[in-house]
Amino acid sequence: MSHWSEHYQYHLTPRGWIDGTADYGGGAADKKPIPEDTVLTRIRYEKQTHITAPIDISYSDQPVSSDTALVKELLDKFGEKR
Repeated sequence: MSHWSEHYQYHLTPRGWIDGTADYGGGAADKKPIPEDTVLTRIRYEKQTHITAPIDISYSDQPVSSDTALVKELLDKFGEKR
């Protein structure tokens, strides 16, 4: 039986989506600082419970800015990161 879990951070800024930290599980990670102008952090979770099972993908948004109009404007401009 195989099992793995990873997650990736993406930061929405006025410059667009910036790749953040990637955690590959088992202690392996590619750590990156959070940009100072981040308004929203999106985390993509990927896991597989068995080698023959489909990969389960889910998302979590963590607002950084309380300016919801700016967040919406930037999402409209740069799209959803999936």
